[in-house]
Amino acid sequence: MHTRISSCFIHKMVKSRSLLMRCMYAVSIRGFAKATIAQPRHSTTGNMMNAWVTSEFGAPMVKTTMRIPEVSNTKQLLLKVKAASVNPIDTIMRDGYGRTIISLCKQIENQSLAPLSFLPFIGGRDCSAVVEYVGQGVSKFKRGDEVMAVIGPTYAGSHAEYVLARECWCAPKPANISHIEAAALPYVSCTAWTALVSVSCI
Repeated sequence: MHTRISSCFIHKMVKSRSLLMRCMYAVSIRGFAKATIAQPRHSTTGNMMNAWVTSEFGAPMVKTTMRIPEVSNTKQLLLKVKAASVNPIDTIMRDGYGRTIISLCKQIENQSLAPLSFLPFIGGRDCSAVVEYVGQGVSKFKRGDEVMAVIGPTYAGSHAEYVLARECWCAPKPANISHIEAAALPYVSCTAWTALVSVSCI
């Protein structure tokens, strides 16, 4: 049921690019307006991870060793990924879907005057994970907490050993389900909610 709703809604969203662009632009503007002061970076220099990376649009994913991302915002968390799902949006984004608006949103979020590239691309819009490190402004989670998370489109995705997420994208993982089960919930749940409540006004 959830998969059917999610696939149908994503298909409609692909056809209605202007709606996606408006939603993503609004989210980024809101984030820019409420931007927090960056904290000293949590250094991961010398610490490496594996990730599935697409270096050019339409190319296959390649397992790549790269540096673990650094927490650079007070409301960010560094998550150690235990399980991640694969959604239709991962495939079409790998082919370049949304690259113009996502690059613009990244530019706004980073307060950059220069365009920011969509590549290299790491897919994975949700995951189940363990909190590895929290920014100074994070109040709901601490290191060692098990969480489920949706990963925003301007962030590197969860098809990696570690991923950055904002505090508001995370929720506690229920203790009575596995990481694999938990990883299947966040993105499709948000998609279903958007389709039924935000779009259909049910």
